[in-house]
Formats: sequence, C-alpha cells, structure tokens
Amino acid sequence: LRRDLFAARRRLMGAQAEIHYFHGVGDPYSHLAVQLLQPLQAAYPVRIVPHLVPPPPPEAAPEAGLLEGWSLRDARRLAPMHGLSFPQAPRAPAPGAVAAAESQLAGLDDAAAFAERAVELGEALWSGAPVSPG
Repeated sequence: LRRDLFAARRRLMGAQAEIHYFHGVGDPYSHLAVQLLQPLQAAYPVRIVPHLVPPPPPEAAPEAGLLEGWSLRDARRLAPMHGLSFPQAPRAPAPGAVAAAESQLAGLDDAAAFAERAVELGEALWSGAPVSPG
C-alpha cells in the first residue's frame, strides 16, 4: 500500500521513478551488475542514480579472504550464464588500482557515462591490467 501511494504521488507530480545503484569498484558482483544498467534504463522509464560504496567493514565480512575467493568464482561462473563479461582467470585488483578507478568514477553522475566507464575500468581491474589515476 505504501509503495502504491508513493508511486501514485510520483505520477501525479510527473516525476520519473528512480533507482539508486550502489557500486563497489573492488566487488566482482558490482562489475556484473553495472553491465545491466544501460539495458535496464533502455527498457524502463527510470532514472538511475549511481553511488560508489566502500568494501564492507570487517564485522560485516569476517572472512574477507573467503568472500573474495567465492565472489571471484561466482562472477566467473555467472557472467556467461547471463551474457555478461568477466575474465575467466580473474585477479583481485590491487588497492591502488581500485582507488584509481574510484577517482575516475567519482564525478560521474550520468548513469550511462558511469556504467560505460565502470565496465571499462572493471574489465581492466579484474584482468590485472593497470589502471591509471584520473
């Protein structure tokens, strides 16, 4: 009921629906998800608002090494099943490369530009290619 009320109010005001997308540059799942932003925006009349997020704190991911290994494996297996791109021999990106990629994405508010650049940077990060700052 609450969702329907918000949707009705949004329609009456002529506002477009918004999706807030949270992207972790060093997260393999985010690399898969960001590849779906442009098709999502093309299929639905929504405004996508991208946000960068840091990795989870230690208390939220107590086995960080295991999480990293499993997420790399998952992304490698899931990508071809959904027509997405992920290296078959992925490498965890170096912290400096993640920071360089974040700095390039930080100023991008346009969802299409954000998605395009995030995919390019993600391909480099997960394949072990260097990412230069700015």
